[in-house]
Amino acid sequence: MMLEGTGEVQYHTGDDRYLELLDDTLSNVVRRRRPELILFQAGVDVLASDKPGKLPLSREGIRLRNERLFELAWEVGAAKADL
Repeated sequence: MMLEGTGEVQYHTGDDRYLELLDDTLSNVVRRRRPELILFQAGVDVLASDKPGKLPLSREGIRLRNERLFELAWEVGAAKADL
């Protein structure tokens, strides 16, 4: 998984590091580029109990990820589409 400017998110990255990368990287990119639309694929097997996934996020970590992304979209005035 790639986030612009940071390189790859390592497999088995947990909630704290994942959210840190999200805050540091995605928020900077979105604020700088100010997109009109953000497409958000909420699935992608990141829950710790998802067998194919490589990121062991908790339900709370996913909730925080979603909340941060939605707030970021609102902040920059971007429409969002959840896939």
